Amino acid sequence: MSKWLSVLSLVVILALVQVLAPTEVRSIPQGACCYPDGSCADFLYPADCESQGGVYQGDGTSCTEVECAAQPQGACCYPDETCADIQYQAQCETDGGTYMGDLTSCAQVECDTDVRDETSGREKPSEFALFQNSPNPFNQATKIEFTLAKSGFVSLIIYDLLGRKVRTLASEHLPSGYKSVLWDGKNDSGEDVASGIYFYQLRVRDYSETKTLMLLK
Repeated sequence: MSKWLSVLSLVVILALVQVLAPTEVRSIPQGACCYPDGSCADFLYPADCESQGGVYQGDGTSCTEVECAAQPQGACCYPDETCADIQYQAQCETDGGTYMGDLTSCAQVECDTDVRDETSGREKPSEFALFQNSPNPFNQATKIEFTLAKSGFVSLIIYDLLGRKVRTLASEHLPSGYKSVLWDGKNDSGEDVASGIYFYQLRVRDYSETKTLMLLK
């Protein structure tokens, strides 16, 4: 009887030891999360990092081990003239916006534009081109069309015969496509200009072209 009690006591002791023994602590992978502005935070899970727009640097790393470089950010202007600070140019243009350039913000740009996009339903143009205005000669307003093979900063300016600037019709970053703009025969101050011959010049990237038009009052 005493023998069985001893065995039972041993079993109970072993069970208590098993219950009271400290459980194994399993570590949860942790990594550094780099944000677009160059800041860093230690995150437990990649999903937490990515949901906040960050880039997960891998398990077992920390912010003391990585260097997070700031990524270029620019303002994106949408057709309804709203603006959003956005990180990638491709994302802006995919959403139908006009990327205003790296390191810009909505506080620095104005999104209203006189340039109309007429690309819908047409294949992307393969070259830069400036077309003759229509009608020409004109009395009240004339339409100037041009194509952009690639996105870039565009300037379209009206000059008089002496080479003096009369009106800036476009001075902004535009996506590729078919574009048009109207000139109403006024200068940058909103005043009617005199009848005569004028030049209009398109500049974008390494492309430049100039044509003439005639205004008759």
